[in-house]
Amino acid sequence: MEAGALPESVRLVIVGGEAALADRLEVWRSHAGGRVRLMNGYGPTEGTVVATWSDLSDRHDLGSGKRPIPIGRASGGIRVHVLDRSLRPVVLGVPGELCIAGSGVARGYLHRPDLTAARFFPDPLGRFGERLYRTGDLARWRAEGELEYLGRTDAQVKIRGFRIEPGEVEAALAEHPAVEVAVVLAIETDGELRLVAYAATGASEIAESALRAYVAERLPPFMVPSTIVLLPALPLTDNGKVDRGALKGLDPGARPDGHEVPPRDALELQLVQLWEDLLGTRGIGVRDDFFALGGHSLVAVRLMSRIRRSLGRELPLAALFEAPTVESLARLLRRQDPPVTSPLVAFRASGRRPPFFCVHAVGGHVFRYLDLARRLSPEQPFYGFQSPAPDGQSEAGIGDLAEKYLEVMRKVCPGGPYYLGGWSMGGVVAFEMARRLEAEGERVALLALLDARVPETEEAAAEDDLPLLVTFAQDLGLSARAGGLNLAGLRELSAGERLARVLHEAQQRDLLPSGFEAGDLNRSFEVFRANLRALQRWQPEPWEGRAVLFRPERESGAYAERPDGGWERLVRGGIEIVCVPGDHYSMVREPEVESLATQLGAWIVARSASPEVKS
Repeated sequence: MEAGALPESVRLVIVGGEAALADRLEVWRSHAGGRVRLMNGYGPTEGTVVATWSDLSDRHDLGSGKRPIPIGRASGGIRVHVLDRSLRPVVLGVPGELCIAGSGVARGYLHRPDLTAARFFPDPLGRFGERLYRTGDLARWRAEGELEYLGRTDAQVKIRGFRIEPGEVEAALAEHPAVEVAVVLAIETDGELRLVAYAATGASEIAESALRAYVAERLPPFMVPSTIVLLPALPLTDNGKVDRGALKGLDPGARPDGHEVPPRDALELQLVQLWEDLLGTRGIGVRDDFFALGGHSLVAVRLMSRIRRSLGRELPLAALFEAPTVESLARLLRRQDPPVTSPLVAFRASGRRPPFFCVHAVGGHVFRYLDLARRLSPEQPFYGFQSPAPDGQSEAGIGDLAEKYLEVMRKVCPGGPYYLGGWSMGGVVAFEMARRLEAEGERVALLALLDARVPETEEAAAEDDLPLLVTFAQDLGLSARAGGLNLAGLRELSAGERLARVLHEAQQRDLLPSGFEAGDLNRSFEVFRANLRALQRWQPEPWEGRAVLFRPERESGAYAERPDGGWERLVRGGIEIVCVPGDHYSMVREPEVESLATQLGAWIVARSASPEVKS
């Protein structure tokens, strides 16, 4: 259409919907030279189609999604009301049901007295005999006197006895300057409905916790979503409406703001797993508030029951109100006598895929695998072995550790094929486990060596513990680089003072729990020392199987002389090398662990589908 082809006066009427409105309007304006008048109309058939209208001709912010496009004021002969459930008018800005009255309203539905009675009522604000039609739409009055459409009232949900209009929650979220548009759905988790909000923030940056606090100031607690998923934009259907089906397909448990403090020991890890399971939310940090995440008294009762069954601990329900975070609850539990624990920790105990067993590194901690476990498929069972404390009488060797872990693993998985792996020293122990399994006639489907290298020679113990302590600190997450440990300062300190400095620095960076004391750190250092000695004393024997070595890209120099990490002479079935982003430490941490998880998951699936494994 040529610009001059339009008549002098053109009125463009768009009835219903606001998808791609800005694009359509821009096309008309470009051809009409500013002579287009845009009218947005609203109305059901029962109200003679166009009950309200709004002149949007001078609006240049349409389609931004920041606020719903107004549906305007009543047409001639029509009255519109926003009413509560008792058909009383609501105040400015409060959502209610949009009702239509006046000469344009129908008398009812032909031959449907039941439906007529449900939708048509005497107008409580009109003259005697006038009818009111309840549209079932949710709306509110704007300050400028126009109506704003918020959704349907029949989307109402009932959660823990409270009736909730998702449109009201969406409106509260959309009022935040960083939120362009929001959709709230009721999603069932573990047999219970909970509110999940999906908020499009565009290029704005906001933490989920900040947005939750903003909504909590404007809504009663039962209306605050248990999970808020932040997205750059919401998925749309072909006609430009929000694709709610696609939203339901997203993982509502993911918490992408990334500001949470992760678990720092096995106890915090176990508590986080219990919370995530009960609350249906992944990525919970140790300082997240149980009740702010959507927890309530019924879930609290179930949590205490799980703690009793899983951890062998007894806590009163009131303890959760006094200590509503994982960090504070773990502190309470540490005051009790510790129960007998298994070296096997289940990061995820269920799923359709075969279970993967991953051995600790030299530090002995299993929670180094938390990021990896979270990045793997929800259908991937994942177990980690944590190192037992030295008994003070004899030091366990690699073979001793392998035998102990095999015994525990068989209680979970009595028969093969087995899927084993380990990072750093963990790969050495996993190799020894695989060798012994096949010597006993069991099948090992996958041995994954995560930057694990064969020790070159037995090294004598150093007289000075400083180099060992620095390596121990690196294993905790501290670095000798800028912002980390001051090595020169450590050399001037005694052995006890050095450990105290490491403890202080680690707690300052949230790498250790606040209740972790010097004695706890000293025991961890002894585990580290004992495992390192076991690694140095290891006398390997060859294995007829095959393995996969995952090498970090930024550690290429370490593999200059031995590209296979020294495994080729031991793994006689062949070794395949896969390069992943990161260095020795970052490859198992966010964000670079994502590539390792993708590659490892693919290998597990491929090996489980292999004919030689199935036979």
